[in-house]
Amino acid sequence: MSRYPTCKHNRAVCSECIVVTDDGKRVSDAIRLAVVFHTWEEVAAGWMAFKLQDGTTDHVLYPSRATAVNHVSDHHRYMFIAMRTCPAGMPPKDAELVLAVHRHAERQGFGFTEPQAPSLIWPIARPN
Repeated sequence: MSRYPTCKHNRAVCSECIVVTDDGKRVSDAIRLAVVFHTWEEVAAGWMAFKLQDGTTDHVLYPSRATAVNHVSDHHRYMFIAMRTCPAGMPPKDAELVLAVHRHAERQGFGFTEPQAPSLIWPIARPN
């Protein structure tokens, strides 16, 4: 049994029970802005860094994951998103799920913050 709270489905992160918060909306909005205000080439090659605490970002598109990780002061408190995984933006529910997965992984001691760490395959929110 997990020492962290689970939903009624006994999941730590559940796409059925998740509620979109301001943190998820913040991530979604930042990604949408990056898609609108950068070229396709910049988006396809870019990485963004988001604070796990609240989903804030510096709005910089970094050329690589390693550059993004090395730019932040405490990389264990961030998640890094490859913009090629969301070239048309990311809906708020998906952003909330991605944030929840990264927060849960970090609580479990398995973060995705090292410069060469693997990227996650993002869950896709289903409309209710």
